Amino acid sequence: MSETPAPANTPSIEQWNAATTIVLKDAGLESINMDNFYWSPDAKFIIFMGYIKNKDNKFIMNVYLLRVSDKKLIKLIDGTIDNMTDYIVKPQWSGDGSLAVINFCSITRKKYFIYLYNTKQETLELIPVNGFFPSISPDKSKMVYFDKNYGLSLFEFSNRTGTVISGKIKGVYPIWFSDNKRILFSRKTGKNPLGLEETEIYDICIMDTRKPEGIRSLGFEGLPCELAWMVRNELAWTKTRHEDGDYFGVFDIASLKMIDLGKKNEKTYQMLKGELYYIQLDEIVSGGQYGYQLLDHNRKVIGAFAVGENNYNVRPFYALSLLPDKRLFYLQADTGNNKASLAVSYLNENRFVPLSVIDGSYIPIISEDGAGIAFISKEGDRLILIDPSKI
Repeated sequence: MSETPAPANTPSIEQWNAATTIVLKDAGLESINMDNFYWSPDAKFIIFMGYIKNKDNKFIMNVYLLRVSDKKLIKLIDGTIDNMTDYIVKPQWSGDGSLAVINFCSITRKKYFIYLYNTKQETLELIPVNGFFPSISPDKSKMVYFDKNYGLSLFEFSNRTGTVISGKIKGVYPIWFSDNKRILFSRKTGKNPLGLEETEIYDICIMDTRKPEGIRSLGFEGLPCELAWMVRNELAWTKTRHEDGDYFGVFDIASLKMIDLGKKNEKTYQMLKGELYYIQLDEIVSGGQYGYQLLDHNRKVIGAFAVGENNYNVRPFYALSLLPDKRLFYLQADTGNNKASLAVSYLNENRFVPLSVIDGSYIPIISEDGAGIAFISKEGDRLILIDPSKI
């Protein structure tokens, strides 16, 4: 395998000044559940589920919040013994990052709790409803959620009351438009070609929460889409779950087109200063080297990043983050030594610089905008946070 190894004097991840290593046992935790690990949209917080052992040496999985600025760890929700099937749905945040709604689904208790966390006051409140997929409005006055039958309800924070909007919708993953009235969501169509729960067909819809009878289907049918705004009112990030993994896309509201991003094993798209960019691997640099193309929101090529020597049998490169100055932060595997180099490449300059070396057993988890960069050991007992401003 032909690779470009990091120079011998390249610092390890533990020595690199852009990285902070958190040993979970030092914080009283045994490990992190990687399937329940979520960056906030502004990359200032991480909400995750972590394992502890009680005095009887039994595992309990609690919900925690990590404040990135000072690495403060806050336990939010107590789990129960042997609650290994419990999970949290991806938290939904207010635009200013001050509020998060957390959907804690306790299979053991057959409850679907919704909590409201205030990051400024560091307070957690249990909302007196039972439901799925809560989503907070842009003005922070209310939230929508689906009940156990997937009917849509509205909860007003001011008077602490919930109102059923429609019990017939059968939807999932609502997100608000900026007018605080309309929502975008996935809805069951009633079609199911194979008759299996996992093959139910959904479409993407818009609805005015004041006029639930006026649902507008946008004509995209498929498996249920998890939705999140990339550009509010214009572009929605989508995730659909298939047997062979999760597939991602960008749904354009105006043109009603879905741009397929494929499986997410690396960063293939990113929001940067309000603009959408695409990053795709290609053999585009002279001299038999791999490189990444950078494309704008219209998929027009802006330029290229050189990242290393080509190899036709192995693809060892993984884009991690497009930095604010449009350098590409990426990983190059050294599979023979179970190591990986972390490096940056400069747009249209045909050069790359190794920055650090990390053990090959770490798995990257990157926020949607690339501003949050974390690595978790496969055992889940160590967490490494990267400060993009120091790269």
